[in-house]
Amino acid sequence: MKIPSITNFTKIVCAASLLSLSFGASAATTWAVSDFLDGANATTALAKNVSGWSTTGTNNTFATACLHEYSSGWGVINSRENNGSCDAGTGAHAADNGMGVDLFFIEFDSAVNLTNVKIGWNGTDNYSKDSDISVLAYTGTSSTAPISGLKISNLTNSTNGWTSIGNYANVGAMNGNSAQVSTDISSSWWLISAYNSNYGGNTITDGRNIITDYFKLLSVAGTVTTTSNETPEPSSLALAALGLLSIAGFRRRGFRR
Repeated sequence: MKIPSITNFTKIVCAASLLSLSFGASAATTWAVSDFLDGANATTALAKNVSGWSTTGTNNTFATACLHEYSSGWGVINSRENNGSCDAGTGAHAADNGMGVDLFFIEFDSAVNLTNVKIGWNGTDNYSKDSDISVLAYTGTSSTAPISGLKISNLTNSTNGWTSIGNYANVGAMNGNSAQVSTDISSSWWLISAYNSNYGGNTITDGRNIITDYFKLLSVAGTVTTTSNETPEPSSLALAALGLLSIAGFRRRGFRR
């Protein structure tokens, strides 16, 4: 019987290894907002935290805001809207850009490439307004992404490290109320904000006033990034070891002949 050459066998092992890695690659995952707030739930451990922020601080800097879950999604209630209370019955209920620019600060336990943002109640469908959003990712070098005390105008400078991924017009009119995010950037920190042109990126010109965007956030989706220093999966290591042992066996047979 003809025995495959070492070269051909090596090609077979390499192809099998690549196939194994492709099957082991991380598929897109959808995280509801509540997944970021469920504590130590092992099934959603990657979804680390979510918090509300708005430009209601001194000189319109970012300050913390309240989050509240409604039947139609999660909203942001900032300090100009809640009369000193996080009671869901006070003030505006959506993330908007009326009395400050509201946003969701999303934190993952590992770098994620965001691919989708899904909203629920929104100004397009329910309020004769609009539902433009801005998406940003942290690409700086700090171990913690900064936001407190920053302004929209300096958020994306080289010091503060945020990058505008895109501005998405009228998401409430999109299929499934979902904005498809397309970027090569992966990050552990993301911002989902009511639209503001000062974030940078593409400008939305839909004929509406920039302070008429309202939305409640339902979920985000993305894929976990495989980094170069990530520990290989046991199945991949086993396949590689099998390949090396097989090649060594072929070589020993060759020497005996």
